[in-house]
Amino acid sequence: MIGSGAPIAIYAFNVGGGLSSIPDHWGDFGSYLSGTTSTFIGSLSFIAILITINLQMRDSRFNTFSQKRRGYLDNIDLLIRELEERYKYSIQQDKAKISVSSFGLKVSDKGTLSAESKLLLEKETVDMEVASLKRKAIFVEMVTEYTTLMLDISNPRVKTDEELDLIYLDGRDKIHDKEVADKI
Repeated sequence: MIGSGAPIAIYAFNVGGGLSSIPDHWGDFGSYLSGTTSTFIGSLSFIAILITINLQMRDSRFNTFSQKRRGYLDNIDLLIRELEERYKYSIQQDKAKISVSSFGLKVSDKGTLSAESKLLLEKETVDMEVASLKRKAIFVEMVTEYTTLMLDISNPRVKTDEELDLIYLDGRDKIHDKEVADKI
């Protein structure tokens, strides 16, 4: 409204304020109004297109960033599940070793365990339980590290792909190095 009111006021001021009964005057007025308002409306349309493109690009960057973040979180979740499977497998292996040791001692003593064999079996069992508890402590520590990494990645202050990549890769490398050193 304001955009079309200004050209009308300028026209009325320069040409005269009264209404004309001559069709040519109305034709000239229509041409003038069309030329001035179409430029203004065209400029507004161009600005609206630029704003729309800017908003779409920002949404696209945000969606890409969100997908990358979600991918990292899913990957860490998978790594935690794999770690849990390895931990469960190691516990099963320990139980199997204790059973084999017990069976081997019974066979060597013809079905009964001597006091010495019982002590040997108990020592082996305690050693394996200690090893199992150490593995459990390492497992809990690593799950805690992974969970901390997930929280760091989920931090709303992380705004750029570069920050996200740096947090993920550094955290993953530290956990991997610990995993290799502790051999869970």
